Amino acid sequence: SARLYAAVHHTSFLYKSDVLKYSAPKSTFVINCPWNTVEQLDNELPARIRRQIAELGLELYTVDAHHVAVSVGLPAKRINQIMQGTFFHLSEVLPPTIAKSLLEDAIDRLYGRKSPQIVASNKAALAAAVENLHKIDYPASWATAEDNETSLKRQARSLTEYSPQIDEFSNTFMKSITSRKADDLPTSAFSPGGETPIGQTSFEKRGLAEEVPVWIPDNCTQCNLCSIACPHATIRPFLLDKKEKEASPAGYETRKAKGSEFGGLNYTIQIGPYDCTGCSVCVEMCPDDALVMKPMSYSAEHHNPHWEYSLHKVSQKGHLADKTTVKGSQFQEPLLEYSGACAGCGETPYVKLLTQMFGDRMVIANSSGCSSVWGGSFGVSPFKKNEKGQGPAWARSLFEDTAEYGLGMAVSSRQRRAKLV
Repeated sequence: SARLYAAVHHTSFLYKSDVLKYSAPKSTFVINCPWNTVEQLDNELPARIRRQIAELGLELYTVDAHHVAVSVGLPAKRINQIMQGTFFHLSEVLPPTIAKSLLEDAIDRLYGRKSPQIVASNKAALAAAVENLHKIDYPASWATAEDNETSLKRQARSLTEYSPQIDEFSNTFMKSITSRKADDLPTSAFSPGGETPIGQTSFEKRGLAEEVPVWIPDNCTQCNLCSIACPHATIRPFLLDKKEKEASPAGYETRKAKGSEFGGLNYTIQIGPYDCTGCSVCVEMCPDDALVMKPMSYSAEHHNPHWEYSLHKVSQKGHLADKTTVKGSQFQEPLLEYSGACAGCGETPYVKLLTQMFGDRMVIANSSGCSSVWGGSFGVSPFKKNEKGQGPAWARSLFEDTAEYGLGMAVSSRQRRAKLV
């Protein structure tokens, strides 16, 4: 059914979903973004969205909810009051005074036990929503808009010269799922038996975080605690030889690696801005104040090529380290990365560490629960293979009999080994 109000609360959806698919003509469309002029939107919005806006005759508004949240003392990601205030103001589903009163009552109920400051900040955010709305009077020429060089780059914003080519399965399934078009896939697209390859999250590049960590090399003692604590494997240490260091992109920071086993090598910490969820666990874990949170846009511009270079052009050197130590374990390639687990998840770091230690021969019998969601969602598997093609084999029983299920796997493996010998 057609909708009279639609809003995009995060700009990442603009580039991968048909956000106006169900919008009615002459309805209202709101984008949470830092752009408030036609010139900025010409460069940032895909042409297909500009054409849809013009063809449907939508009333277009923008609001920088993340900036508003920070301005009233809330974390950048706490945009719920701003977007609610915007909705009730523009949709007119309730008279403004009644909506304001109900929303303020809800704030008192939700946050009253926390602190007066949190209550005050949320009420200030609610009030600031309307004040920071920008109505965009777009030109009629948007009806025939074409992408320019900048808007094309935005739609492939995570790609660098070092990025690998997406595989056929990920291109078919992962892209269809993340763009909300998987219902259109024919039955013939699926393989009989339900088996799927792993490693699709490597290409997902969700770009969810408002802030991501940035490394301060001169403060770092190379302990690797940040990496072992990361739930999504988006902050990692790398060891570079002389040739790898010389070939690195401009601005790529390294320091001499500490430890006699790493003689002649350089050390770096790199962060994936489009994979990070912004939980800041690594910053809290760092004993040396060697990480600081900065806007994702800054890191995406300056550090994304460094991350992609490290992943795809720097050789694995885990064999030089003792993988049974905290520091040494993090030089091993993680075979679980960028899962759909919540930001700051306390479960995935342990499974990630297991894959770093045993992932090349790991067989997983998974119980029902969070791990079956972030670990086994069809088409977006976070498990991956190493350069030898080895990686975890994952399966889950529907019937909550994981112990028996895993026992069957172990018994069958022993049988195969015995018969092979």
